[in-house]
Amino acid sequence: MFVLKVSLLLLLGWLFNLESVQGKNITDYHLNYEGYKIFDIHLENPQKYKSFMDDFHKSLDVIGRGEEPHSIRVLLEPSKIPTIKNYLKKHQLTYATINNNVAKSVHIERVVQRASRSAVNNNDDDINFYSYQRFDVINNYLDRLAAEFPQQVTTVELGQSYEGRTLKAIHIHSQQSGDKSEKKPLIFIDAGLHAREWIAHATALYVIQQLVENATFYRRELEMYDWLIWPVVNPDGYEYSHTSERFWRKTRQPDPEGYSKCVGVDLNRNFDFYWAFVGSSFDPCDIDYHGPEPFSEPEAVALRELLFKVNDTCRMYLTLHSYGGYFLYPWGYDNVLPPNWRYLDAVARAGLETIRNASGSFYTAGSSARTLYPASGASDDFAYGVAKIPVVMCMELPSGGSGFDPPADRILPLVAESWQGIRAMTREVHDYPLRNGGTTIALNKQQCVHTSRKPTFVESHQRLRSPQTYCFVHLRRI
Repeated sequence: MFVLKVSLLLLLGWLFNLESVQGKNITDYHLNYEGYKIFDIHLENPQKYKSFMDDFHKSLDVIGRGEEPHSIRVLLEPSKIPTIKNYLKKHQLTYATINNNVAKSVHIERVVQRASRSAVNNNDDDINFYSYQRFDVINNYLDRLAAEFPQQVTTVELGQSYEGRTLKAIHIHSQQSGDKSEKKPLIFIDAGLHAREWIAHATALYVIQQLVENATFYRRELEMYDWLIWPVVNPDGYEYSHTSERFWRKTRQPDPEGYSKCVGVDLNRNFDFYWAFVGSSFDPCDIDYHGPEPFSEPEAVALRELLFKVNDTCRMYLTLHSYGGYFLYPWGYDNVLPPNWRYLDAVARAGLETIRNASGSFYTAGSSARTLYPASGASDDFAYGVAKIPVVMCMELPSGGSGFDPPADRILPLVAESWQGIRAMTREVHDYPLRNGGTTIALNKQQCVHTSRKPTFVESHQRLRSPQTYCFVHLRRI
């Protein structure tokens, strides 16, 4: 292990010096992030947050929470920086520069990726946690596990992405549960709805590796549950974030009507549960664009079908994201809490306390809308509200770096501690009943008025039906 790390560092230094000497552009095949910066903006209270987001949500990329309460972390392109600074000065708000040279961070990350892959001499069907794995390597690894451990592992093909990549999950069970007629409770984990959140993919891979290649250490987890893990839900976006734009978030499907040249949909706003209700955009060029209609993306359709297929036995659906350090449960579309929220909160706290005791990492638990921000059309709300999965959790993993994802030397510690938190949650839900009763929310008649005004970011109970029609939606619980 020591020799491997030394070789990795030597190779990293050689590559870094070589590219510096040759004077290569630091974003040869990536979007040029020259001049981009990352700020933590301290907004002091929810009212100032609302005002700020109403003014800037279309022009800002909020990549996570800041280090202080009521603060957000934003990626700023050069043209936006003077405007933001003037606004903050005018409103007497403070900010901290977290990364003054995003382009350099992207370059270093790319060099580390190259160096670590070379140092460990990766096969095309093996993985490591010294770098972020590419999509083909991940799928090949799943196939290899299925071939090597046929009594415990089955791959599940779920269709194809827009660009034709195979959507693949892995089903893991103990040898004793090889009887297909046996219905054990299931834990379903997915990752990578948002392309740029590489640590989420890495965490899903680590869980797979531990359950299969270290099965003797996790006999209890395998005896309690079957496991279904889908490590790359959005493969087109994931590959694009590796090859072209590091901070790409969406899918890669163009506008089917051809009205916009902008590409992609925020996959985690594309589910038909209060779709387009709050916290998403009608503009195809925005990073939180919810799509032309619910389930416009083949990846969202595949996830919907999988949720319906397993909902009779699925005890917990866990969706992995980054970053922020949160355990989030429904609802995301509104501040209302689900009927079993106290139990969901206990599950979340079992995870965060285990991680805190193991590593000192700090997480926050709560409902998505109350703890983070209101956003509808997400997979977790759909899983809970429509598929009736009894325990639904979104785990927002920490950052650990000055870019977006943790640097290479932080991947293994973070995925390992995350796995301990996941194990704690699965123990907590072991005796919970399958299928939730749900809380059905119905829409009363919508009052629509003609106006040219578009909805603001955090206005709730409002929905835009067309550029000319503004609908006020009233909720009732039944």
